[in-house]
Amino acid sequence: MNTSFKEFDGRLRSIERKAKAMANGYTPKVKKNGLIEMEPTKPPMVRRLPIRSLALLVAGGLGYKAWLLTSLGPVAYSAKLAGLASGGAVDRVGAFLMQADPATKMIADFIAPIIS
Repeated sequence: MNTSFKEFDGRLRSIERKAKAMANGYTPKVKKNGLIEMEPTKPPMVRRLPIRSLALLVAGGLGYKAWLLTSLGPVAYSAKLAGLASGGAVDRVGAFLMQADPATKMIADFIAPIIS
């Protein structure tokens, strides 16, 4: 008795799931054997901000800046940024993005013993 109730409950959940999917609309599809089946239409794709990708991009940028700061040294790094700041518009944007912020300095202090 218990197994038959589980099977019935599973079929009932399957029907409810299909009905919920069909509530947003459906389209008839003809299968190879000639049977017409109703398939739910997929909701339009929601474009979301790819937070994980942005976080990886920021982390990679900070890591690159810290590696440059550690390998060049603070004086040479500042000289390179001064050269970029006196350039064109793209160079000035690059100098602004590459300036040593507290997070970059902290990461550079952390990786200095590893690189040296």
